[in-house]
Amino acid sequence: QLKLKLPYKQESVIPYLEPGVEYCVSVSITTTFNPTSIFSERRCSFTSPPPSEISQFLLLGLCGVFGLVVFLLLGRLIRIHVRRFKPATCTA
Repeated sequence: QLKLKLPYKQESVIPYLEPGVEYCVSVSITTTFNPTSIFSERRCSFTSPPPSEISQFLLLGLCGVFGLVVFLLLGRLIRIHVRRFKPATCTA
């Protein structure tokens, strides 16, 4: 169980929650006039799921395809450049 004291805001974000885990929260508001208060009903919810591994593999595949295209284009440019400046040969 975690106890967290936050100043009043319309919305509060707890940054260190784990993705894909269910958390239950209940709230109690204290003021200077009323230091004790009743806790609200517990509300439970899951945080967003962790990113799928498929998206990581998709990104890696796209990077690989991009690298291959760049490699092939550079090879073609070098090949054209070498053909253009071929040294002259002597024939007898």
